[in-house]
Amino acid sequence: MTIAHILSRFSLLGILLLACVTSSLRIKAGSSADRAAIERVYQQHRLESQGLPGATLTDSALRRLVMRDQLKENLLERRYKIVVSKAQVQAEARRIDSTTQAPHILTELKAALGDDAERFAQAVVRPIIVDRELRKSFNDDHALQRTRLEILENFRLSLMRSHHRTGGLEELRALAECNSNLNLSEVTWLFGSASFVEQSRYEALKKSSVNNQQKRSFNELDPQIRSRIQDELRKAGDISSVVADPKGFAFYIARKRTTELLETIVISVPDQSYDGWLDQVDVTLAPASEVLSRQDEREEIGKKLGPIPAQASTGPALLNSPASANDVWSKRAGGTRNSRHNHTAVWTGTEMIVWGGGGFAWSGNTAIGYTYLNDGERYNPALNIWTPVSTTGAPSGRLSHSAVWTGTEMIIWGGQNATLLNDGARYNPATDTWMPIPSTGAPAARPSFSTVWTGSEMIIWGGAAYNNGVWQGFNTGGRYDPVSNTWIPTSTSGAPTPGGTDNPQVAVWAGTEMIVWVGTGWRYNPASDLWTRTSSIGTTAFYQSGVWTGTEVVFWGNTSPFGDHKKGNRYNPQTDTWRSMTDNGAPSLRNYASVVWTGTEMIVWGGYDGDSLQDGARYYPATDNWAATSPSGSPHSRYGHTAVWTGSEMIVWGGFYIIKDSNGSVIGGDSRDDGSRYSFPAQWDPKLGIHVT
Repeated sequence: MTIAHILSRFSLLGILLLACVTSSLRIKAGSSADRAAIERVYQQHRLESQGLPGATLTDSALRRLVMRDQLKENLLERRYKIVVSKAQVQAEARRIDSTTQAPHILTELKAALGDDAERFAQAVVRPIIVDRELRKSFNDDHALQRTRLEILENFRLSLMRSHHRTGGLEELRALAECNSNLNLSEVTWLFGSASFVEQSRYEALKKSSVNNQQKRSFNELDPQIRSRIQDELRKAGDISSVVADPKGFAFYIARKRTTELLETIVISVPDQSYDGWLDQVDVTLAPASEVLSRQDEREEIGKKLGPIPAQASTGPALLNSPASANDVWSKRAGGTRNSRHNHTAVWTGTEMIVWGGGGFAWSGNTAIGYTYLNDGERYNPALNIWTPVSTTGAPSGRLSHSAVWTGTEMIIWGGQNATLLNDGARYNPATDTWMPIPSTGAPAARPSFSTVWTGSEMIIWGGAAYNNGVWQGFNTGGRYDPVSNTWIPTSTSGAPTPGGTDNPQVAVWAGTEMIVWVGTGWRYNPASDLWTRTSSIGTTAFYQSGVWTGTEVVFWGNTSPFGDHKKGNRYNPQTDTWRSMTDNGAPSLRNYASVVWTGTEMIVWGGYDGDSLQDGARYYPATDNWAATSPSGSPHSRYGHTAVWTGSEMIVWGGFYIIKDSNGSVIGGDSRDDGSRYSFPAQWDPKLGIHVT
């Protein structure tokens, strides 16, 4: 049976669901106008965060948002037999009123709707509940995932019965591409670890480049998957059974096996994502009559939708229980925790968007592998709620990437997963959509680079890579213009060269120039594409962070081979002069701390000094003094976390922490799935809203 035959079995059922759902998609009177009013409030704050003039969404974008909300409600009622009750809407509205963390924005949202409680309930509250309940139902809908498993299993069986298992890679790739859900990758699994494979040999294997395959440790796999692969892949051409992993299902084809490594071709299918499912169901939200009148579209629609299981319920079920009023983060469904480190976060003016990073996949209390995340969350303080970022069109999972906020979009670039990356994408929170940015003309992939936003361009510069036992710095970079969607390389003439991890670089945008510190100070002017050196501070220092105050760049540091640089320095580009900072009351020396600028103060918090830290301090340039952040109610210790300044408070989230035994010996670590808010007067508040799942 071919994949096309498998999919075609579900065509009629797919068409029936589409007709059922889209036939009732009619924009309700006032829905579009009210959604436009809400989006104008959010858009104004987003643009003001970058000092940009006001703008509104297009009519087509607004119409799509409204119809998307109505599609969700129709799916909830017709597929899952669930109807949102008036009591639930009222309870959710009370929760928002009593727990809002941005009352001024909430007041603006209500005023935009004429302070009409019913309009607010329908335009703001009801969509929150519908999305939350639909996600829960989707997560419990095993039939959607079972269809993908059947497709993968049938493909595996077809290979078992044919000669393709020993065919060329391109032949296998062509077969896999017959179905858009199947992915093919080459992975070389390295047996052993540094404890029983000589370290230099093991590292050489990991860094070697053979056929551009991914090189991964075999120990990264779940123990049950490792055992199955070892038993089933004994020689070239062997095919494993289908196994489940945190991201979906896969089977493996052996290409070569030695005592040191196993070269495989991995055929996988990801779990059906919520956003991808909605995209497939809405079929661009065309009216039902238009879709069903075209015979050539029917087969494709049916292929996308998959089978529609019979529901046990015979009628709609009213939801009368309100969402949890506890301001806590909930665990993500499916056995994986919503924890991450080395991710990014941006503040849009109305929301904090957290994206990417790395984290451990869990089954119960057992870590079953490490995963690079390509998902994210949006925290809205006004409504005190988290909602997932769409994964449709999102970049591949990664950590140690960069993110900038342009005033309308978040731009993600670079980072690493099993390999270094030089791609990225732009995310629009108003429409919850992604658009890729080109790799043509982009800087080469690299770790430890710097990123700044100039107001019109994103500048990527520097970084360093480990090469033949030494760190090699990059003095190259690129400028990305989102308007033209193009890259321009930064000049290397006169550019400094950063070192490695012992010589970190810091870059800060100072209004018209990028100020870079690489052990000495440099200035880059994108208008002239020229580098110039700053005046000397009279010593060599290495800093981990920097902020722009409006008149000065404040660099603050860590230990280095050249001594204690806890004091930091301040640079004035107008006068090209430096002055030192007091170290009285400064935080202890550390790496990987978060740093934010409040408009009057620099806040340093958390970090790593051999252990994860949970303290910090505020630096006030006007008086050159430090004050410790309050220890009362502070978050748990962490590093590799993020922090954003909202205009009135700092929000800390995620990160990694060290686990020690009773003797103080390090026995492990894990990612954080929590955070806290810090505001003045100095106090911490762990309340960070409810999660939609």
